[in-house]
Order: sequence, then C-alpha cells, then structure tokens
Amino acid sequence: MTTTCAAPDCAKSARARGYCDTCYRRFKKHGDATVKLAPGRREPRVKGPTLWVVTCGECGATVALVQKPTDGWPYLEAHVCEVAS
Repeated sequence: MTTTCAAPDCAKSARARGYCDTCYRRFKKHGDATVKLAPGRREPRVKGPTLWVVTCGECGATVALVQKPTDGWPYLEAHVCEVAS
C-alpha cells in the first residue's frame, strides 16, 4: 500500500518521512515542504566585464584577459606571441 505525500496540494507517493522526493528535498533545504521558489536563473556572479592583466610567459608582453558576463570564459585579448617555436 502506498501513501501520498503529506505536503498539501501534492498527490505523489510518499518515500521519506511522509513526503515525496521533491517535497522532502524542500523540507531538508528550507525546513518547510511547502516552499516554492520562482523558476528562473540566479544572478550572474560577474555583472560587468572583469579584466586581468598578465605577462606573456614567452615574450614578456603585457596581455589582457577579459571575462565577459555572457559566456563566463576568459579569452585572450589581442595578443599573438611572435616568438618562433
């Protein structure tokens, strides 16, 4: 015999402490199984471009690494080392 979840407005079968998996996770995280957060993404950690200035290991030139908030990955800004390998 299966029992239903103890949370109001939830008809899923209970698995842990009288709650379904989703409601039990909410109970463990927030202390209340009825908490429902608005769907969506969190704010990005970096609101604007972040700039690091470093030195090239081969030629000693100044290199700028820029991290844009849209992609999150740093990329090399306008430097090609001209030292032949």
